[in-house]
Amino acid sequence: MNGHSVRERSPHKIIKKTAAALALILALTAFSVPGAGRAQPALWRAALAGVPEAPAEQTPAGWPVTLPAAEDPSFLTEGSWQFTATDTGAPAQDRFLLREDCFFRSSFEGCTHLAELSMQAALASSEKIGEGSERYAQGGGNITALLSAMGFEDVETNAYYQTEPLADSAAAAAGHRTLRAFGRTFTLLAVIPRSGGYEDEWIGNLTVGSGGLHEGFLAGRDEILRFVKQYVQRHGISGDIKIWTAGHSRGAALANLVAAFFADGGAGYLGAGVRIAPEDVYAYTFATPRTVRTTAADRELRSVAGARGGVYAADTPGAAYTAGSERSVDPQAAVYGGIRNFLLPYDLIPEVPPASWGYTWFGRVFSAEGSRTPEEMLQALGGISPTIRAQAEGSGDVREFLPQTWDLSALKKVPAEGETGAAGYTAFLARLLAGLTGNVRSAEIYANGRVQETLQALAVFAGRLREGLIVPQAPEEGAATPDPAAGTGQKPAAQSAENPEPFGEAGLPAEALRPLAFTYLAYAAERLKAEHRASSDGEAAAIVIEELLGLLTGEPIDETDFTVDDFLVLAARVLTGEEGSPAAAYLADALTGLIPEEGGAVLTFLLEQFRRPDEEDGTFRDLLLTLLKACAEGPQPGTTAAFLLRDAAGVRKALYLALPLVFARQVPNMAQLLGHDRWGAEDGSAPFSGLVSAFLPGFLTEKDAEGTILHEYASLAEAADAGLAVLLAVWLTEETAEPGTPPGSSASSGVPDGPGAGEREALLTLRENVRTLRELITYGLFYESGKRFSTASDLQSLATLTDCAPIAACAHYGEVYLAWARAEDRAAETRHRVLYAPEIPPTLTEEGRTACYIWVDGGTVRYFADRELSREIRPEEAVLATLPAPADPREETPTVSASAAETAPQPESPGSPLWWVIGAAGMAAVLSAVLFLLGKKKEEEEDPPGDREETGPGE
Repeated sequence: MNGHSVRERSPHKIIKKTAAALALILALTAFSVPGAGRAQPALWRAALAGVPEAPAEQTPAGWPVTLPAAEDPSFLTEGSWQFTATDTGAPAQDRFLLREDCFFRSSFEGCTHLAELSMQAALASSEKIGEGSERYAQGGGNITALLSAMGFEDVETNAYYQTEPLADSAAAAAGHRTLRAFGRTFTLLAVIPRSGGYEDEWIGNLTVGSGGLHEGFLAGRDEILRFVKQYVQRHGISGDIKIWTAGHSRGAALANLVAAFFADGGAGYLGAGVRIAPEDVYAYTFATPRTVRTTAADRELRSVAGARGGVYAADTPGAAYTAGSERSVDPQAAVYGGIRNFLLPYDLIPEVPPASWGYTWFGRVFSAEGSRTPEEMLQALGGISPTIRAQAEGSGDVREFLPQTWDLSALKKVPAEGETGAAGYTAFLARLLAGLTGNVRSAEIYANGRVQETLQALAVFAGRLREGLIVPQAPEEGAATPDPAAGTGQKPAAQSAENPEPFGEAGLPAEALRPLAFTYLAYAAERLKAEHRASSDGEAAAIVIEELLGLLTGEPIDETDFTVDDFLVLAARVLTGEEGSPAAAYLADALTGLIPEEGGAVLTFLLEQFRRPDEEDGTFRDLLLTLLKACAEGPQPGTTAAFLLRDAAGVRKALYLALPLVFARQVPNMAQLLGHDRWGAEDGSAPFSGLVSAFLPGFLTEKDAEGTILHEYASLAEAADAGLAVLLAVWLTEETAEPGTPPGSSASSGVPDGPGAGEREALLTLRENVRTLRELITYGLFYESGKRFSTASDLQSLATLTDCAPIAACAHYGEVYLAWARAEDRAAETRHRVLYAPEIPPTLTEEGRTACYIWVDGGTVRYFADRELSREIRPEEAVLATLPAPADPREETPTVSASAAETAPQPESPGSPLWWVIGAAGMAAVLSAVLFLLGKKKEEEEDPPGDREETGPGE
């Protein structure tokens, strides 16, 4: 030893400094990890999507390659549920299975099983409203029972399930349940709009408006949002929320808008303590109409209207809410990735409002054509609706099955060639829609040009007619009805004591034939003049009558050489062959009314020759029908006419001689119009069109029962408008409620007691917009864009539409959408499920726990903590093992086609917490090394190597 003192080293100081620095860094890093110390709505998704799979050698010892346990039933809820069958209206039952783990994954990824569950909820919400005094008392029972059976608590429905629905209203159900996954606790909030049994709620479909969002659907959405806000506040719900909404048809449109509201930041409407991430919005819609225009503003989407008053007393109250900006909304933006809209082929409902008006949907759109075979769908349908399956069996694809279609041939309804099934019917309706939108080219024209209000009023009126709540009644004798043009009173034309019965099964009065015929003739005249086949209303009317007679008799008619004599023979056959029908009787009355008083004596003398001596005296109308019958079949034996005229040709020639005398003052050139043979006698060889043009002014003249002329109309269109107004006035009797009166028992006891304020307002609206009504009737029912005018084709269209309108194609049936979703789910074999592991892998052992849950998603095994999730499993603790891929793997999402424009881009996943930890550890290691080197250098300065005492190996 030398004489220098040896300084003692202090390695513990360096260790203390390093450990303190490392602890500080790790503590700071822990607070910087997402989810540690503050809420991060997407943490659970980051933990799943961002963690890389561990290599096989990292799998802990003892961990089996195969799944360790059976599916854990504590994550499953199953049972039976009830719905109203679309085809029969009777109660039907089905089984459901709710998989809690459907909501573990991001809504952006999709889930076939959740699609099936969503369609079940939509069907349950479509409960048909009852009858009688308890009409609305049990409304919402099916969806309430289903959500309750699924484990949702405090299930409630809003007012419109228990009261009479109104235009633009929306019934909905809501319930909540707790969902725990990956260290997070969520409230799963179910919001299910009504998807059937709408009544007047359906009229909101027609309220398109001219804004960025469909006005009727938006009004319904706002009622649902106000209901949800009250529900959340009433039950004290806050924190992280997952929204599940689903719907079919109109209900789908409402669900589409509700989901878009919450996906785009609408959680603030529910309260400051509510958080909803876009990928926590699970929306599955089926057969949804279009809901949004590409010009919609963010403020339109994110603002909520205040409660409405007046007859909307059942509306959910709430103050108006304004949010958002004037920026345009991209309906296919990434934030709407959890909205999945499924459309079956041959379903026309998703085609409205038309795309030509700029309408589309929020979220992704999937065309389900070809994704499942008809056999797969029929198999699935068998367990849902055996009756629909039985009807559709053997008809090919169930989506193409339509219970009935018709053509018009000789006035008999027979299956239509080329128009059978849903495919043909959908094509037919699409052509009519194209014709309507060809004349109403934009939403602005539709909303502001009286088309929308007229169509809404027509829907109310037609619905009440079908339900039998409006019974046509004649005004009292002498009672005046308003003049549609001048606003003054006039008597209805043909309703009288002689003809009080309704015409046909629809409850239309007999005088409906005149305005409806003029409505059609006015439309035909426009079409025929546009096609240059007619130069006047008279010539157009002649073409229509010729085509109609050819259809009725089955005899081909060439309009270019169809003569008066040809017409008389065919008309006589039709009128006398259907003598007992209301239509023939009305036509006979119309012909009788054409006979001028000054020519009546001449014609009466002629008619008397056709009556047998033993017959009782008949009315002038009866004698006229006898003459017409003789024109086709010859005079009755034993009559003077039989002796003088001998056969039908002789009868017609005698009529041609008499007609110029009968109509001498009205039609001076009648002889020329009838035609002449070489002996100078009239023979009816003149073209029929000339005769129609001559008589048309007489048809355009309206008289009262005494023969006084009330109006002379300048055109078929003017006569049609006036006739429609008079027809509508038949229902505006003193029996209807006064305008502005509350719906009475309809709103209080829920039992409609006949026409109320709503029906009266609808009738008044139709009369005010009678010209628009005529155009809607003609272009909406008949016009097919680009198609040449044809009376037979138009009447076929009318017969098809009238008979099939209440019978939706099976492609729109909720049961068929459910069958498709179930077939998709079976094909996908739901590849995410929760399993129970009886032994905890070594890396998760803590505090003697003996339970661990494993989530399998797409073949990858992922762990999370015990069922109560008392602590969050950190990413570095997660042990991942890949299962063998199945022999024929299928995509988890439905195998459907979606264009690039219809598919929203996937949002970027947030960084994994594992990398935060790895980075923090790296930083700590580097800083520890630096601190160690600094400490060593300082120690060397304080204790140089020469001052140190050297020791040998043995010491």
